[in-house]
Amino acid sequence: MEREKNNKTKYKSLNIRYMKHSFGSDNHSGVHPLIMEAIQKANNNFATAYGEDNYTKSVLEKLENLLGGDCTALLYSTEPEPT
Repeated sequence: MEREKNNKTKYKSLNIRYMKHSFGSDNHSGVHPLIMEAIQKANNNFATAYGEDNYTKSVLEKLENLLGGDCTALLYSTEPEPT
C-alpha cells in the first residue's frame, strides 16, 4: 500500500498519470469471460489425462483437418522431462 502511494506521488511529480492497467504480461489480469466459461464447462466431469482425453483428441483431429487430413498431428512439449 505504501509503495503504491509512493509510485503515485512519483508519477504525479513527473506529470505522468498513474496507470491502473498494465499490458506487460498475460498474468497481470484475469482471463476473458469466454475462457473462464470454457474452463468451468470442462471442469464438470472426470477426464483421463496425458493425451487420452476427449479435449486432446478433438484438438488433434482439428489440426489434422486444418493441415489437409493426410497427416498425424502430435502435441509436443519443449520442457525437458524430469530426471
